[in-house]
Amino acid sequence: MPGPLAGPAPRPGARSLSDNCLGFNLHRAARLARPSPLALSYAVADANRPAVRRHRRGHNMITRIIGALLILAALVAAGFELVNWISAGSYKAVTLGGIWFAVHKASLNAAQAGIQRYVAPWLWDPAIMWVLVQPAWATLGVPGALLLWLGRPRKRRRRRRFRRD
Repeated sequence: MPGPLAGPAPRPGARSLSDNCLGFNLHRAARLARPSPLALSYAVADANRPAVRRHRRGHNMITRIIGALLILAALVAAGFELVNWISAGSYKAVTLGGIWFAVHKASLNAAQAGIQRYVAPWLWDPAIMWVLVQPAWATLGVPGALLLWLGRPRKRRRRRRFRRD
């Protein structure tokens, strides 16, 4: 029976302020003078809760969503190029800079002025300009594929328990 200051028993699976980073409630384990098998199973379940993995899983999902959107944009750009190629009879690549200029030319000019004035004047012409004149499907598809690969679900490692005889 708990003491007068113990308060109500926590519900199964509830986390309290005394949980450490692994999710193991140290105060609840210390209160259990003669733990029942059910109470021990709750303590073990709290200790094995994958709090860190759940956090990483959320980042992987965001990475995969951004990668999938970039791949989708690359496919749209490739389809647009294909339609133009078939209708015109000659291939003309749709560049990322051309798309940016068509969508919002003021932001393209502001980005150029800001990078040349505040970041580094040499950065715009050789580096960023090279990226902007590449085909849009490649410029969007390569980072999208990289993000999809980085956000892929990883295989769970099995813990090996060695028996000492």
